[in-house]
Amino acid sequence: MFYLTLNAFVFFFSNDSLRPPIYTIVMSVLALMGFVNGLTTMRVLKFFGITDWLFSAAVSSVSFPCFVYFCLGSEVVLSALGGGYSKHSLWWSLLTTIAWVIVNSLCCFYGAYKGYLMPRVKAQAKPQTIARTIPQQPKLMNLCFIMITFGAIQYLAMCLEFSAIFSSLWRSKLYTLFGWLFIDLIMLVLIISMLSAI
Repeated sequence: MFYLTLNAFVFFFSNDSLRPPIYTIVMSVLALMGFVNGLTTMRVLKFFGITDWLFSAAVSSVSFPCFVYFCLGSEVVLSALGGGYSKHSLWWSLLTTIAWVIVNSLCCFYGAYKGYLMPRVKAQAKPQTIARTIPQQPKLMNLCFIMITFGAIQYLAMCLEFSAIFSSLWRSKLYTLFGWLFIDLIMLVLIISMLSAI
């Protein structure tokens, strides 16, 4: 889903005539991804013993669409207040966003229902009930140190990625952009593997 959206941004900025169909396709795919959202949420909650699929579907179907609705709605309202030009009216944009939320919510509820009908995934190994004391950890394993250090590493990786993407976009070097995206994918795999090793 992330790479679909990122590629849509690349083609969105590369050609003006592709913007309306790309926007429609991406928003439709993201609305239908509510099924995956609901299915995954219900499977994870069912693994931990929660079987109320209506509550989990409601939470997963409301949280992400409300965030998207808030972002798109605030952008449309600020554009209208600033006197910006838009092809569609404010009400058209708000109604299409509401329609997107409805489709996403329905897909999310359907995915949660399907996840509820699937059998529960059992844990692979039983946890031991023997209480063990955790030895004193070195200073480098302090939670504050780890959060600040690895947060800074991830933030710098994100800044490098966005600066490379935007510099290659504005200079019309799309092949450079895909090269940077490949390097970013390698960096992402390395950073996550290093974080999981600790």
